Amino acid sequence: MSACWQPEYVPLNGCPMCGRDFTSQDAFDRHRVGRHEPLERRCLSLAEMAEVGLHVMTPEEMSRSQYASRARFGVVLVHDPQAAERVRRRFGDEWVKQTT
Repeated sequence: MSACWQPEYVPLNGCPMCGRDFTSQDAFDRHRVGRHEPLERRCLSLAEMAEVGLHVMTPEEMSRSQYASRARFGVVLVHDPQAAERVRRRFGDEWVKQTT
């Protein structure tokens, strides 16, 4: 699958290879594996992403989060719930909302 976002949608950390969008650069980087050689790098499958702690947000989760404005586009938005929780504990919910 390649990226086919709607023209109005601006990806946060979009992958042009698999068409998924990621809430952080770290999550994006973790979903790409393999050596940096031609044709040796690939995107993790949904099952593999779950194994490394990445979570695909449901439309309901998106609509209740700081990403609510993105829910209407029907994109696959992936995040790391443990990293988000670490940020919340350190800085609080208000800081997280202000930075997205």
